[in-house]
Amino acid sequence: MNAKVKVKKLRTNIVGETFTTDCATRGQQVHNRLKDKGADMQNGHGPDIESLGVEIKSRKISATSAETFGSMTPTDIINTEWEQTHLYSKTQTIHKYKLDNNGTVVSEDTYDFSAPSVQEKLKNGYEACRAVLVSEGPVKDYIHPNGSWVYLERGKGETSYQLRTSKGKKFESLAKSTFDNFFK
Repeated sequence: MNAKVKVKKLRTNIVGETFTTDCATRGQQVHNRLKDKGADMQNGHGPDIESLGVEIKSRKISATSAETFGSMTPTDIINTEWEQTHLYSKTQTIHKYKLDNNGTVVSEDTYDFSAPSVQEKLKNGYEACRAVLVSEGPVKDYIHPNGSWVYLERGKGETSYQLRTSKGKKFESLAKSTFDNFFK
């Protein structure tokens, strides 16, 4: 039996540190702080800590807006199946820092998004969005197929779509579930 090594916690601790409350720049601040503390961070496609396959996210506990997994151009989405995207590699292991309303990191947790039940939701949603782009082209700024846990959104003047979800807590719960360990 081949056991897959899973990251449970990062050695680089930033709990108690304070960052901006502006979500547009906070992610880069967290990224830079982890790099300053020795984490092997990268800025390209794929997970932030590529050597470990870990994507870093930060979010206010009180946040209610959708969460973004990453972005792709319409052409890349049309031509690329889920397992071949950089988003697939970014959504295997997610390490999330949770912040209070003052921007202080109050907790951190690692989520195993490689679980089949999680990947099924991501893949089905991405492929449903992809099918819309294939059939209609990139004419809509918002593509959310019925029943999908993810959707594509493109801001005004943007060329790329962001793969987003409004079911972040459900994804976290599913990733922490032991269902796949027992039944898959």
